[in-house]
Amino acid sequence: MVRMRKRPLAILLSCAMLVSAGVQGAYAITGEEVAADKSYTSAPVRAEEPVSSWTGYSVSVSFDVKDGKFANINITSADMKSYNSGFKETADKRIKTLEGKPATLATVNGLDARTGATYTTKASKSAILSELAKADAAKPIEETKTLYGKVNLPYADFYYGELKNLTAVSNELNAEAVDKAASLRADGMYDAVTSSTKNKFKSFFPTTYNSVNEDGTGKILGVKDVDVAIDKALYDKVKKAIADGKTSKNPLFDIVKNMKLNQDNEQPKEYKVINGDGTLTATKGGGTIKNPAKATISTINRYGNYGLKLEGDGIPAAKDIDGVILKTSDGSMYAMKHLENIWVKTNEISFAIKPNFVEPHGNHVNYKAYSDIEGKTITEVRYLVHNGDDVVVKTSLLCKKIPGADASASINNAVFSDGVSVTSKVNAPATAAYKLSAIKKGKTVLEEGKDYTVSGDNITFKKTDNTGIGAYTAVYTSESYGDIQANFQLKSHHADGSVKIEGNKLVLPSDLDKDTYYASISNVLVDGTPLRGRDLAKLIFGDDQTVNFNAEIQGKGGVKTPIFTKGENGSYDIELISDGYPSVKARISPKKQEEPKPEPQPQPKPEPKPEPKPGNNDNVQLTAKIKKVNKELKGYKSGEYEAYDIYFVNANGDRVKPNGKQRVTVELKNLVPNNLNIFHEKKDGTLEKIPVLSVNGKTVTFENDDFSVYYFANLSPKANGTGNVNRPRPNTFDGSGIAGFTMLGAGAAIALIALSRRKRTVK
Repeated sequence: MVRMRKRPLAILLSCAMLVSAGVQGAYAITGEEVAADKSYTSAPVRAEEPVSSWTGYSVSVSFDVKDGKFANINITSADMKSYNSGFKETADKRIKTLEGKPATLATVNGLDARTGATYTTKASKSAILSELAKADAAKPIEETKTLYGKVNLPYADFYYGELKNLTAVSNELNAEAVDKAASLRADGMYDAVTSSTKNKFKSFFPTTYNSVNEDGTGKILGVKDVDVAIDKALYDKVKKAIADGKTSKNPLFDIVKNMKLNQDNEQPKEYKVINGDGTLTATKGGGTIKNPAKATISTINRYGNYGLKLEGDGIPAAKDIDGVILKTSDGSMYAMKHLENIWVKTNEISFAIKPNFVEPHGNHVNYKAYSDIEGKTITEVRYLVHNGDDVVVKTSLLCKKIPGADASASINNAVFSDGVSVTSKVNAPATAAYKLSAIKKGKTVLEEGKDYTVSGDNITFKKTDNTGIGAYTAVYTSESYGDIQANFQLKSHHADGSVKIEGNKLVLPSDLDKDTYYASISNVLVDGTPLRGRDLAKLIFGDDQTVNFNAEIQGKGGVKTPIFTKGENGSYDIELISDGYPSVKARISPKKQEEPKPEPQPQPKPEPKPEPKPGNNDNVQLTAKIKKVNKELKGYKSGEYEAYDIYFVNANGDRVKPNGKQRVTVELKNLVPNNLNIFHEKKDGTLEKIPVLSVNGKTVTFENDDFSVYYFANLSPKANGTGNVNRPRPNTFDGSGIAGFTMLGAGAAIALIALSRRKRTVK
């Protein structure tokens, strides 16, 4: 900048003194008083040389006062020309020397403005002084007895005071006190929630804080920005102890170190008090809102052994919920965690009480905190609302006994027609007294008398708008036991193999239209991997029933994911799983290729077995034998499968082949079923896939007319080369598909009465 005229320095200094004296006289705070903690932004002040033709520009200054000291000082200008930017940068450096110094008039007046940008610096200094004129003085430190702030709390620390109903306050520093919340912090209790998904744990619950792994998965660690209070004397002692390098045996030091004090020290509506032993009280302040929502409980749930549902308005949204507490009739309280127990649909809550419960996304659900709730009655559901009144719903929900291997049900499949009957079979303790309470087709609940009738164990279906070909679920209810259910199908008359994929085109029987078949598809697998999405069959095959290799699945935010990614020379194994109609599996390829020949695999020498004696085995007593064997299943790792030799002997001990199919239930030793497949080793060494009738815990039921070595294997992404075995149908194993239990454990020998030529049940 070229100045037009120069004036004596004495004139300029006189002007500056007058400005300073005039502004200072208007201040509410004295020269040594500290301004209150706050963020400030000044009005624009003109930076220009007196009695000069230089017109200058306006500057505004924003700054914070934190703990009584200047911070984050920034100079801005709306009308500065580019050739003046150097003056602003110089003034910026000088003004920022105030950061970390007491926010007083004396501090600002003591700043030397004589720089290479004297007038810009003077204007910025004047702007700060004018803004301080509006500031209240900070409260004298000796008058503040309680400090307020926010802190992130792990679930154990957040819930301890609530579950213990802790109201007493202790302000005495006790760094040597044991961690009273240690039991809640134990593995499987109120520790972090692990998520195998990459988005839900980060975005669904704004009231939580988390950690993220390198692969995008992560954990919810606890509750975010919890309002807390602490005695100032205790706070000062802890801060000094931390500065001196001391440690505590409880979380007190960590909580205080991470606490962010409120700038104005204003008392929040509700808060927890930090005690000197590292505990926090139950929430103080705030109130409660009674909500008349109707509550129900079910033992058939994919995300836990129990599922609660509240129907009504006024249930808080996910963004507002710090936590949920269930109270039972004996006074016990059970805290819920986000994502694992508290859903995005906050009117639904679930929890497990048994080990090895796996929800659909593959996460093991923690159960230890709730393991003793079985048999108790839930009387209250309390939503802890962030900085708001708690919402309380009064309930009377009995946590019925969770059915085990001693309670199961099964129903046979049948071809649908008007008047078709199926047989219902329930195995349960007599005290359970299970009764058929509902039959559902999809989400439609059928009406007894209109859609079906019941006579003893027989269920007869009528042809109505609610019935037809498809998958059904029968629900059985007991007064003391949780519900059990049996899944079955009423099928079409179309035989297996009548639906084909030839030349990349879906070929259907003449009396089966594509829309009906598309609607029946419950799962689509490509190279053994289930696809996620709606109307997948229609998306892949379209109106002309020819494969669209450019098909894409549209996800959230409009993101599209290609289904087929191997290029024009790639090939894919595709499988359509239908409810009620024939399923189909085939290899497809954009470019016609010869079917690759499988590499010959060495076949293990079968163990010598006595040849079953043919003959009429009806109405004779047979004995079932089951023995766990150590045999390799190619394509699977150890722990992904178990092998058993299953066969029958007559009264003479001769190995015999039963006439007709036998229904068999096996209790697996170690394998926890998850997308289970059953493979039968035939005489030629090849494997055939046997349908799974039901799974209840580790108990698996199937039926066949030929018996030798059977493999029970969880679906493995690396599985290959298993002879003529088809890829298994995915299964959620939500604990609800319970079917007939008839035979137990390895090495057991259990008497069998042959009931018919077509089907028998091993008892």
